[in-house]
Amino acid sequence: MLQAASAIPEMLALILLLILLAFSISDSAYASRRTGLFSACLFSGILACAFRLAQVFILTNPATDHNTLHLLTLLAHLFTPLTAALIFTYSLGRIYAGTFAQQGYIIAQITGWGAFILYAGLCVTNHWHHLLFTLDETGAVYTAPLQHLSTFVVLLQAGICALNFAIHRKESDQGYRNVVILIPFLVVMLAVLQTVTPPLDLNNITLTLVLLLLFVCCQRQRVYRDSLTGIGSREALAAVMYRMIAGNQPFTMQQISLLHFRRINRRFGLAAGDALLQEVARTIQLNYPNDRCFRFNGTDFIVFHDHLPDEESTAQLSALRDRFTNHWEAAGNRTLMGASFAQVSFPQGGKTGAELINSLEYCQRQARDLPDGSVVIYDETIRQRLADRENIYELITSSLTANRFFLCYQPIYDATGTKACAAEALLRMRDETGKIISPGVFIPAAEENGSIIQVTWMVLGKVCAFINEHKEENLPPISINFSAQQFAEQDMCSVIRRYLDYYHVEPSQIKIEITERVFTEINDLLLKNIQGLRDMGIGLYLDDFGTGYSNMASVLNYPIEVVKVDKSLLSEDENSKANDLLQALVSGLKHLDVEVLIEGVETSEQSHRMQGIGVDRMQGFYYARPMEEKDFLSHMAKNKIA
Repeated sequence: MLQAASAIPEMLALILLLILLAFSISDSAYASRRTGLFSACLFSGILACAFRLAQVFILTNPATDHNTLHLLTLLAHLFTPLTAALIFTYSLGRIYAGTFAQQGYIIAQITGWGAFILYAGLCVTNHWHHLLFTLDETGAVYTAPLQHLSTFVVLLQAGICALNFAIHRKESDQGYRNVVILIPFLVVMLAVLQTVTPPLDLNNITLTLVLLLLFVCCQRQRVYRDSLTGIGSREALAAVMYRMIAGNQPFTMQQISLLHFRRINRRFGLAAGDALLQEVARTIQLNYPNDRCFRFNGTDFIVFHDHLPDEESTAQLSALRDRFTNHWEAAGNRTLMGASFAQVSFPQGGKTGAELINSLEYCQRQARDLPDGSVVIYDETIRQRLADRENIYELITSSLTANRFFLCYQPIYDATGTKACAAEALLRMRDETGKIISPGVFIPAAEENGSIIQVTWMVLGKVCAFINEHKEENLPPISINFSAQQFAEQDMCSVIRRYLDYYHVEPSQIKIEITERVFTEINDLLLKNIQGLRDMGIGLYLDDFGTGYSNMASVLNYPIEVVKVDKSLLSEDENSKANDLLQALVSGLKHLDVEVLIEGVETSEQSHRMQGIGVDRMQGFYYARPMEEKDFLSHMAKNKIA
């Protein structure tokens, strides 16, 4: 018969379950099917404890209703095994999370739930056959032939979990492996406690402690587990890295970064893209069975070696590079994927986690520019480049504050080569000593650290002020280079409008130069900004046409006014293939009512040949070099503006 003392373990279990439920609900940002199943385990456990406590309460009440007591006993006998069955399903999900062997999962589920359904049927019909328990008027539960059936069902489910875990131990995540290690100790301690206190029913407190273990080792573990691929997350990498740094233990990180993955998402869809990412993560894990793997960003993976590079790690990376020369298959899709590779070690690559990640990302950016997929390894040369880059970052910031940026203007001539019809604003920067820093150095650095946006607005302000100050000179339209980052600004067009209005500059006096990198990722904001420029009356120039990013689709799909052909297509030999290509290009663009501007004209022969081909505009040292404001004004005064 239940006694008041029986309420003690039930009350303790109920309190723990409510605490776990509160934490589980508060983590709604990580909500998933798995977390929903865990919440179902908690709710079922709470109901099992509540029904058991209600039994004790009714038995202590003189006016005991037998039907109510029988119903509560039935529900208590039903919900405790139900909680165990839900824990069984949750555990199988953890075991099979990293494997594709779903047949074993289905067989295990059918067996485990089949046993529970059989027990539940007997439980519901117990009123007629009394095979599970017999209840008298006082509330005493008497022995029945199948009274231990619920224990058998729970043990069967536990055995199925143990068998499947033994088969798929390597694929199971670390959190669940910790639970399997701890559960035997928990069972032994509770068995000893049950022997010492035989009147108490410890079934619910046992299940509650199992749920507590699962929560601590698995549920909370998800912060350190990437939800898509199942490998370690960025947070897990940080924890491992900082622990090694704190112990001053050398280690190596190798980064594998997938290239142009957006194209795969656009071609096959996001679901197929996710499947390919899972396949890549699985391949990396198989390639590095003794090392930890992490998903650092969307398409960036890191392998962590708790040692410095050796022959084995080098051979593993080489094998992985070779794998990327073959097709990948996932979810019925087959495609090639490019990848770049970088490597950094502690302490050579930095003394802190931030320094190491900074070094690794810099090496990765260098690796993306290599055509052969070579591994960029952090060394003294890279260290010096990084130091130079940090100096450039600081120089850009101080130059913005101290106004050490200035503009040069290079005239653009018409097809006759006699009239300057436009000009390009070219940014220059001086250091603290007055030495001019090459734009090829500070422009890429400004794009890397995001300061290019502030720099571009500064250039626009200087150009608008220059046009406003010299209205009487009737200056031609001046083009300004905008980066792809500028077109990712929500208020780009409104900021341009404010500059034009403040300096009383007509939109037709400003042209925006872009490269095809702007069109790498088409989105609504990009299209909105391009349309905004068109509505304002600001013309678009497509720069560097003829380089690796060029294609006619940009000219066909967007309101391009002028195409600036790169000087790489400007050949000295009029019979060369480059010359034939240029002639065909000019003819095609003219057919689209797009003007062609050729850059890099440096000789009279080139000038005459370009005129013969039919280009609309020319720019280069043959006509004029970039000049500071005073010299530019003098030069333009000598030329009649078209």
